[in-house]
Amino acid sequence: MKIILLKVKKVVLNWNMIEQRWMYICCLFMCLEVNCLYAQEETIYRTKQLEEIGQMLETRGISAMKPGIYDADAICPGKRVRVEAGFGGLISSIGLELFDTRVVAEYLRPVYDFVERYLLRLLLIDKPDEILRLLNDDKVGLVLNGVPFEKSPVALVSFVAAIQPGTDFVFVADTTAYKVGWDTGTGTLQMTFPKQYGLIAGKDKIEMEDDFQKELFLYMPDTPAVEQVPLSVLTAVPGCGYYRRRGEHYIIPALCSDRYYRVAPDSVVTLLFDKDCPEASLANLFLEGERIGQEVFMEVEHRRYGKRYDHLELPVNSWVAFCKGEKCVPYFGVEEIARGKVTGTVIMVNSNLGYNHVLYYECDRQKFLKGDYSLKGWLYTYVPTHNVLDLFEEYKSKAKKLNY
Repeated sequence: MKIILLKVKKVVLNWNMIEQRWMYICCLFMCLEVNCLYAQEETIYRTKQLEEIGQMLETRGISAMKPGIYDADAICPGKRVRVEAGFGGLISSIGLELFDTRVVAEYLRPVYDFVERYLLRLLLIDKPDEILRLLNDDKVGLVLNGVPFEKSPVALVSFVAAIQPGTDFVFVADTTAYKVGWDTGTGTLQMTFPKQYGLIAGKDKIEMEDDFQKELFLYMPDTPAVEQVPLSVLTAVPGCGYYRRRGEHYIIPALCSDRYYRVAPDSVVTLLFDKDCPEASLANLFLEGERIGQEVFMEVEHRRYGKRYDHLELPVNSWVAFCKGEKCVPYFGVEEIARGKVTGTVIMVNSNLGYNHVLYYECDRQKFLKGDYSLKGWLYTYVPTHNVLDLFEEYKSKAKKLNY
């Protein structure tokens, strides 16, 4: 299946002559495989897990078939269940109301949603052995009044019932896991869970990959703010006529976030994108996207779970903006310049949710030098952070820092 994402300019209305900004329109060309991307089974739920929770709620007399707030005394005294819908009207979130929405940081929203959904899921399971099996499978820890769940003399529902939206809580994280804890005044509840996107989002691999494409095609980026870059942070690249701003690196020094700039005689600093400087221009393209002011299309093979492949054609700017909208941090590397081609890797790192998008790209250098900026790529999405080192073993043996 080939999917084409087009970027077109809004028509300027003759009667008001108001200039419109660029917008994204998704054009999905599908024939025999029309149901691969958007066709939904007969369900109102975004994921299988949400459907299972919805069915369990039905057995307790709570209908979660449409958005709203529902009393959940039958599950936990004094609690309510919040049901939310997302794209296409499908139910996208179900969970207990535990946190004051005013203190939920936007970039951690999926993590807060997970805690509310997971504790609800546990309370819907009647058998302690089944709860313990789920906790072990998901590597989730529960400690009640300092006692592990399986040894606690007090039921989990008593601790959850004592949590109110205004109850003090602590949320901390390290590189691999989150910990949330409440002190209700009558007891303490601590919950730990790994930074694993599938667990936090409640999706299997296929659902993650399907949603990636849907959300990418519908993403509407904001106009990037103008960046003021002081000359003091720039270093001239010898013999090249442009400057480098050093960034951070990821895994290896060659995979980094260095940006490149031109400096005009009047000291005005601008991002570099020049057909005569392919490697530096590619770095800026994949790190900055919309800021460079140059649209570049890329033919991408989205390599998916189960040896499935989707062929996408999309603007690099759209992909970069979408990944940054997911709170990913981009890193760019050149692996090789040989046989007239530039090849390397772009990795979008989401440390909050424990995943990476990994893109292997290929650029025809001779075409680039002539102003043809089209690219090819091979994309892996939602790669667990702990698996990335394995993917980069061969890359690490080849990659080197290039003085471009």
